[in-house]
Amino acid sequence: MSLPRRLALLAWAAQQKAWVLEDDYDSEYRYTGAPLASLQSLDRAGCVVYVGTLSKVLFPGLRLGYMVAPPALAEALVQAKSVADRHTAIVPQMALADFIAEGHFGRHIRRTRDSNAERRDLLARGIELRPLGHYADPAAGAACATPAGLLLGFAAIPPADIEHGLRELGRILRGR
Repeated sequence: MSLPRRLALLAWAAQQKAWVLEDDYDSEYRYTGAPLASLQSLDRAGCVVYVGTLSKVLFPGLRLGYMVAPPALAEALVQAKSVADRHTAIVPQMALADFIAEGHFGRHIRRTRDSNAERRDLLARGIELRPLGHYADPAAGAACATPAGLLLGFAAIPPADIEHGLRELGRILRGR
C-alpha cells in the first residue's frame, strides 16, 4: 500500500477503534525502491498488532514467531497464549536471542538479500515457469476463471541454473 493509503487505514482504524493486524513477512527482502515503513511504525493511536515469523527468513522448522502489540492488548494476549499453548520452547528462543545479539541474524539477512537479488535480477529475464493455473483452486470451477500467465520463482534456484534456464527459455521462445 502507498503511504497515503497506509495513513488512511490507520486513521480509519483509530476512528473505528479497530485493530489492524500487520503481517510484514517479507520486509527484509525488498529489492527495489526505498523501504516501506510498517504500519506499526506509523501507528500513533496504538491500533496495530505487528506479527512475524522467523520460519521464512531462517528455516521453516524453527517455528518461532513474534508479536509487537499495543500495551492495551498485552494482558489479553498473555491470557490467550496461556489458554492456547502452555509450553513455549525456551531453548530455541534463547539460541535465537544469542544469534541476533551476536549479529548473525543481520549478516544472514544481508547475505540472503544479496543472493536473492542476484537471482531475482536473472529472473527478470525469465526462469522457473509455472502457469498461474497451478495455484488455482479447482473447486472454484468456472466461477473463477484462471488468469493467464506464468509465475517465475527465483529464491531457491542457484544462479547457474537460472542462467541455463534463461538460455533454454530463449531457445523455446525463438522456436529453436
